[in-house]
Amino acid sequence: MVVFPEFKKVQITDRIIFESVTKNFSPYCDFNFSNVYNWSSPSKPTEFSLLNGNLVIKMKDFTSNKLIVSILGKNKILESIKILLGYYDKLTLVPEEVLSNNPKIFNTFEIEEDINNNDYILDLQDLVNLKGSRFKSKRAWVHRFENNYPDHYVRILDVNKKEVLDELVTIFRIWQDNKKLSDDDVRDEFISLTRFLKVSNVFKIICVVLYVREKPVGFTINEGLKDGVANGSFGKSDINYIGSYQYLEHITAKKLIELDYQFLNYEQDLGIKNLRKSKLSWRPVKFLKKYNIGKKFSQVT
Repeated sequence: MVVFPEFKKVQITDRIIFESVTKNFSPYCDFNFSNVYNWSSPSKPTEFSLLNGNLVIKMKDFTSNKLIVSILGKNKILESIKILLGYYDKLTLVPEEVLSNNPKIFNTFEIEEDINNNDYILDLQDLVNLKGSRFKSKRAWVHRFENNYPDHYVRILDVNKKEVLDELVTIFRIWQDNKKLSDDDVRDEFISLTRFLKVSNVFKIICVVLYVREKPVGFTINEGLKDGVANGSFGKSDINYIGSYQYLEHITAKKLIELDYQFLNYEQDLGIKNLRKSKLSWRPVKFLKKYNIGKKFSQVT
């Protein structure tokens, strides 16, 4: 057991420690153990510690090399935040549920919502039905794909099989070429994907692969979590097949509902304009909010 201020690199065997804390909270993607483990940077590995029984994570920022620190828990939170801010200038990605039962925190620290990192929560039934004007464009894309490629089909595949891994990597590289991205541009995501697949037996993975004339043209990988929620881990498609992205999300929602999931954590948009537009277009029913916490100006001076 590692106790703050000591930290240890996250390893696959640490899942039990993480879930002993996360089980008491909504499924915030940044504390979902598979995300923490899979996205650990090779150059700056994600580390964790326990402080008053709360989970503290220290990792590389998703869009830069900056170090970020966050906390999840319910034990002596005010005291724990004070201790952490004695070591770090700011805490980020702090789930709303950590703060909601501690009104004194808002009077003690500078707190601001981090809209770039709020988790989008989608109702899977909305993605299946695509009803109303809100989903008019999605319906059009789905119908266009179905009409243009009547010989398409989907399969839920076992990612433990090498031939499945090969298909996923092929689709990923096609997506990369479509986007004109370099290997450096996609390195972190590709490492995360392959790391996830290598330990897939540890997690409840639902892999949906889309085929046209027996050629794999897209995939989604979702992780089954608690309380009818799935986490949207990865998804790629060959944009040369018009509407394949929208159709994949639509058909994946059907498959997830068949497996008794009702909601999808579509993760955050990281403040990326096009990503935000895309995620909002799926009409989230709620957000899992996160906050930045720092010292008040009077405390600094």
